Amino acid sequence: MKYLIALLSVGFLVGCDSNPYGDEGKLYVERPEVVKVAPAFVIDAYDLMEFSEGAESVFEIKGHVPGPGKPNLTVEGLPSGAVFDETTGKLKWTPDYSAGDNGNFDLKAYKIKAVLRSSTDGVSTVKKEITLVVHNRLRDFYVDKFDTFNSLYEGQTHEIKIKIFSDDFPNGPFKIGVSELPEGAKIIRSAANPNLFSVRYSPGYTTTDYSIYKEWAVEVIDPKGRALSLKGTWYVYDSILTPTVKAPSKIETQTLTASFIITIEDSTGVGIPTLMVNGALDGNVVITNLAAAVKPGFNYRVAQVEWKDLPASYYQTVKRLSYSACVNNGNSGPDACLDHFVDISFTGVAPTPGPAAINKGEK
Repeated sequence: MKYLIALLSVGFLVGCDSNPYGDEGKLYVERPEVVKVAPAFVIDAYDLMEFSEGAESVFEIKGHVPGPGKPNLTVEGLPSGAVFDETTGKLKWTPDYSAGDNGNFDLKAYKIKAVLRSSTDGVSTVKKEITLVVHNRLRDFYVDKFDTFNSLYEGQTHEIKIKIFSDDFPNGPFKIGVSELPEGAKIIRSAANPNLFSVRYSPGYTTTDYSIYKEWAVEVIDPKGRALSLKGTWYVYDSILTPTVKAPSKIETQTLTASFIITIEDSTGVGIPTLMVNGALDGNVVITNLAAAVKPGFNYRVAQVEWKDLPASYYQTVKRLSYSACVNNGNSGPDACLDHFVDISFTGVAPTPGPAAINKGEK
């Protein structure tokens, strides 16, 4: 029994450095070894990374693993154009101008996953979900160049065509807000192209008696409410159209008095039709107004012209009576005149003097 206890004691002490208590049968005590605890698998990165369309942003994703291994970090689910450099741990991305469109031109989120492994441990992994948020950034829209200053006469029509270009809203719809339009101007939308419209102006004949500037201003509004202001100027000249004359060009008379009817029509409706006889004439010309009307869009005058008190030498001759039919809108003189004439055939024969007149002549 004593022999067995001695063997067990010897076996228990094997592997100890030394016996600090001598060889007096006491037990040896082994010195404890201190072991450092390695750090856990850790991914160091923001949970949320924000980007803007058209602008590059850079974020770092770092990984830590217990030694002696080295971190092996990868990223899964990167959106198009995004790049992660495993050497530097940097995520770079310049989102294109569709990346932030969630259907309402606001922002759009993408989920990616960072995966961490150790170079000495092919089994253990740590994963971290990261959200990439892309803010939509609307680009400026613009219109084709157009002439901002144009001139025209009353009664004419001028149209300025304007085409809208937008990368974000290639098919609109764009609204057109009117800030200022003169009377006679309007906005025309194209039925075939939602991004095309025109500003059309047709000044009436009562717009001005001389000339005048007319301003216009509109706003083009995109679907997000952004407005682009457009403006221009028309310079309008006074315009009186040549009147229409209804009168005979030839007449016959057997006497020394010629009479005919003239109708002068003004389709502009802004002036009073007038009649003037041209040149010095024998006898007398009497103009009698028979009827007249002044109303918007159409004026007229009907007059009788009588040429009388003519000498007997006019018999068996053809004489031309020249006159001007004009429209006067109140300026210093007639604004538009049409020269006209009538050829008059005096077909009568001069009466033969009676006996009394002959005897008187002989004396």
